[in-house]
Amino acid sequence: MSRGLYTAASAMVADAERFEAISNNLANINTHGFKRQQTVHHDFEVGLLRRMQASQMGVRQHREGLAEALYRPDSDQTLGQLGTGSLVQETWTDFSDGGLEQTEAPLDLALQGEGFYVLSSEAGETFLSRNGAFTQDNEGFVRNPAGLYLLNQNGSPLQIPAGVSRLVVSQNGEVFADGVSLGTLQRVRYAEPQRLLHRGGQLFQALPQQEAQPAETRVHQGYLERANVDVASEMVQMISAMRAYQISQKALQTEDDMTGRLINEVGRATV
Repeated sequence: MSRGLYTAASAMVADAERFEAISNNLANINTHGFKRQQTVHHDFEVGLLRRMQASQMGVRQHREGLAEALYRPDSDQTLGQLGTGSLVQETWTDFSDGGLEQTEAPLDLALQGEGFYVLSSEAGETFLSRNGAFTQDNEGFVRNPAGLYLLNQNGSPLQIPAGVSRLVVSQNGEVFADGVSLGTLQRVRYAEPQRLLHRGGQLFQALPQQEAQPAETRVHQGYLERANVDVASEMVQMISAMRAYQISQKALQTEDDMTGRLINEVGRATV
């Protein structure tokens, strides 16, 4: 394949993935606890360009009477590198805080600062989340929108006794039901949060080798954390990705036209 065709095509693929990530950010502008994502690009392949210099040119006479120029390089010079296109290396997640939205619901708990809630499934599988929209089931257990249990620091699910008239959650995560402590919400952080696995629904999971550390994340009762997506910034990036895609598309068409002319016109025998 022509280098130009390959370079333009790979750029179009990378721009399409970038556009998709931006579109996903905008689609989740009203999703609580959502963290924006962006693509990270790098060169797919880099080749080293050299200029060959000849100091001697000779002519050799073949038996058929044909002359051939002999190219005898004695040195070369590095000109630089030439890329063959770009690709998306990874999708980077921005874990910065989102704004607070007041709801006054006692089980709406927004986090501010570095860290995650720890959740557990019925099977005991552990998940992480920043979405603090919790509800209480018939048995008093506090669950997230996906039905996962919210865990205390001791690893047990938070359970609110029946008949509680006043529920208070302090900023350090301690839960009080009518003045009686029910424990402190477990909040953890990781040295490399970018390595966390995305599980959908604003849920993450840590790799086995990642070690959780206690987090001092503040808890705000009666609030929810908004998505950390800036609409104006995302729209600007979307326009940029669209323009870059169009430029790469034009380059691909130009390269295709040049290749067609080379095949159909250059070297055609003239009568």
